[in-house]
Amino acid sequence: MATFAAIKNNIESDLNRTDLTTSVNKYINEAINYYSNDKFWFTAGRTTFTTTPSQKPYGDADGVPNFSSIINFKITVNGSDNPLVAKPFSWIDNVDISSFEGDPLYYGLLENSADQRVWLYPVPDATYTCTVTYRKTYADLSASADTNDFTDKAQFLIEARTKKNMYLEVIHNEERAALMNMKEQEQYLILKTRTDHMDDGEADILPRDF
Repeated sequence: MATFAAIKNNIESDLNRTDLTTSVNKYINEAINYYSNDKFWFTAGRTTFTTTPSQKPYGDADGVPNFSSIINFKITVNGSDNPLVAKPFSWIDNVDISSFEGDPLYYGLLENSADQRVWLYPVPDATYTCTVTYRKTYADLSASADTNDFTDKAQFLIEARTKKNMYLEVIHNEERAALMNMKEQEQYLILKTRTDHMDDGEADILPRDF
């Protein structure tokens, strides 16, 4: 697994520049953020949590981590896994007038919530096991030893995009930027092809605007 420092060193060596560390740091994190919500096998996470009777929202303290999006949401009722239907939080809030309790059928996400709490409706009337597959969120890399899924599984993609943007926006060498753009596309297709083979449930290879 490559560290943040190793990726920075690779990029600075390829650019033949050691005076652009601040920019390299910035563009590495921008590259990761750019691809963080893409459909790669390693950006999908899965968690389970149990409901509490009469409790509506569930967040980090309940076993629901922060996420960028939900891929699927299932609840186990009497031994059967049933998919919950996504609804806008406003719909959940409007329909949940009397806190009706029962087997949850819907879920909504509270927009602009720091802990991204999930609200269930009907309100759980018992203890149920829920399984959530989601897209992970990624904090910016800062310490030399920092790593994440992208430094481990998509190192060459991140390096190619970082160098492309450095050539375009800092060094101003369009010829080298075009070469890095080709390498970025190549690495992207390699990862998407592998994702398609592993298939996390929505791994179609979609067009990407490079």
